[in-house]
Amino acid sequence: RTARADRAAPAQTAALEREHLPRRAAEAAAETARTLRRADEFRELVMSSAANAICAIDLEGKFTLVNRQMSELSGYTTEEMIGRSWRLLVAPDEQEPIAIRFRSVYEHRVPATQVGANVLRRDGRIAIVMLSLAPLLVDDQLVGFVGAAEDITERKAAAAQLSRMAAVIEQSSESILITDPDGAIVYVNPAFERVSGYTAAEVEGRNPRLLRSGQHDAAFFSSMWRTLRAGRIWQGEIVNRHKSGGEYVEDTTILPIKDASGQILHFAAVKRDITLTRQLEEQLRQSQKLEAIGQLAGGIAHDFNNILTVISGYAGLALLRTPAGSPVWGYVHEIKKEGARAANLTRQLLAVSRKQRIEPRPLDLAFVLTDLHQLLIRLIGEDISLDVARPEHPCWIKADPSQIEQVFVNLVVNARDAIRSRPTTPAGADPTGHHERSVTIQTASVELDERAAGRPVGSAVGPHVLITVTDTGIGMGRDIMKKIFEPFFTTKPVGQGTGLGLATVYGIVKQNNGSILVNSEPGVGTTFRIYWPATPPAPSVGVERLSSRPVVGQIDDLIGGGERILLVEDEDAVRRFASDTLLALGYRVVEAADGVEALGKIEATEQPFDLVFTDLVMPRMGGEALAGQIAERIPSRPKLLFASGYGDIAPETPRTDGVLYLPKPYAVEALARAIRLTLSGNPTETTAIRPRRRPAST
Repeated sequence: RTARADRAAPAQTAALEREHLPRRAAEAAAETARTLRRADEFRELVMSSAANAICAIDLEGKFTLVNRQMSELSGYTTEEMIGRSWRLLVAPDEQEPIAIRFRSVYEHRVPATQVGANVLRRDGRIAIVMLSLAPLLVDDQLVGFVGAAEDITERKAAAAQLSRMAAVIEQSSESILITDPDGAIVYVNPAFERVSGYTAAEVEGRNPRLLRSGQHDAAFFSSMWRTLRAGRIWQGEIVNRHKSGGEYVEDTTILPIKDASGQILHFAAVKRDITLTRQLEEQLRQSQKLEAIGQLAGGIAHDFNNILTVISGYAGLALLRTPAGSPVWGYVHEIKKEGARAANLTRQLLAVSRKQRIEPRPLDLAFVLTDLHQLLIRLIGEDISLDVARPEHPCWIKADPSQIEQVFVNLVVNARDAIRSRPTTPAGADPTGHHERSVTIQTASVELDERAAGRPVGSAVGPHVLITVTDTGIGMGRDIMKKIFEPFFTTKPVGQGTGLGLATVYGIVKQNNGSILVNSEPGVGTTFRIYWPATPPAPSVGVERLSSRPVVGQIDDLIGGGERILLVEDEDAVRRFASDTLLALGYRVVEAADGVEALGKIEATEQPFDLVFTDLVMPRMGGEALAGQIAERIPSRPKLLFASGYGDIAPETPRTDGVLYLPKPYAVEALARAIRLTLSGNPTETTAIRPRRRPAST
């Protein structure tokens, strides 16, 4: 049985195997299917988890597989891309370079290097990618390609923005300086190098304190750093020192640069050089200040002239009625003499306010200086040399001869006093070793345009004559230079100067539309530069010599003959003096306080007036308006004579042709002569009334 059983076992086993074979095959097939599904799922997992867009492309160039990232990059769904050519995503004019890379992979069976490419999205926008191609091999047979694309659109945009920002910083006209949190400089742009004088290599790693000028105290910088370390922006003006030693002003903004957590990584300073702006603003403030002072001075001079007219006038009347040998005559003569000195002071005030009457005419400065040379030598003294350099070409300006003379006299006297203020050794030598004691006057023709170096603020463009007066005197510091053109400012001891010399020069120059600049250094000297508008020479006009003219003749030659005069003056004291003088001269006088009252008296009288002597500036109606009303309404047309304490006719009421102008204060002789000249019908220029004299030194 046992043997029989042993023989039967293999047969049973075979039968059992035949019975279970279909089931095992099914199980194996199922396992294979599960394995394939897991592979597909793994592949999908890998494809969807990749950072880049991935696709498979067959040998015909059609997509056989794309992942989610590729679909998002292109804007097409997976179904829309499968079976379509890769050319779907590339613009026609950019397809050939990519086709060449496909051929290279096909021929060499090796991956192609990365290349930049533009993906044409479904919505028409362009995505910039870095594209990689690799061969897809099965049993060493090329069956297709694997493509990977990294979207670098945002990176490219960021890089482009950074490039633009870098270009802006490098080309900016404003200085940019960046430091680390400890204040060490890590970057400066070219504008910083240009403004500061330091190169980037010289300042990198150093602290910005190397720029300090000493104009700001420790508290200033302590406050600035408290603001910055608190994470706030600081703004303000800083005076820095250039590498060469000069100072410059910068409008500065400093920003803390922070990371995402708020920690300060750097400090960035953006600075604009405003040195020229501040200088121009200072010149403008000084000009406005002087303008205001000039207006005040003009008003004071007007009132003072009225007072002096009365004082000097009555003194003149008293002298006419007092015997020459009487002690009283000497007293009154001193009053009149001091009144003349006071009148000279008011003329200087009027020059400061630019209200004095001027008679401009073409002048060649070479002739003017030749005429003045001996006078200037006497003023300056034998211990100082005067060098007057003649210009190579004629320098023609339009100016009042007495005014241009006053400018040169005042500047030379100022230079003389500056030189004599310079300390000397007992032997007379300058202790600084600068032995020369000299004043130099130069004139030259220059052209000022918008870009002219050193062009004075507010000066007009065009041809100018540059007048330069240089001395080797004691010089001035910055604080004094700011005040030298202010009326009554002087560095001289009390009683040795009025402080009107340079103020008068400034007023004259400005009245003639010129500009004046000053440069000075303590211990070295001072240079004044005057830019006076040039004028073409007038062939028919000769150059007037600046010589004195004789005083008017005897009063006996100027007595009146009973002519009727209407005296129009708003100042009571001046009106009384003028009335007393005219009565003493033999005229009949009717008084009026202003133009309205005068017009009423002219219209009411039956006997016409021979002359109307009227002030120009009065309330209600001034002299010019009164003259206009007389011309329109009075058939008899009396003759006119104007007077004013401002020293000039106001711009809005120019002098009427043929009418004399008598500036206040006027003396008895001047008034008498003006009346006779007007009544005789032969009026002359004002110079016939007020003789031109050489200006007194101030």
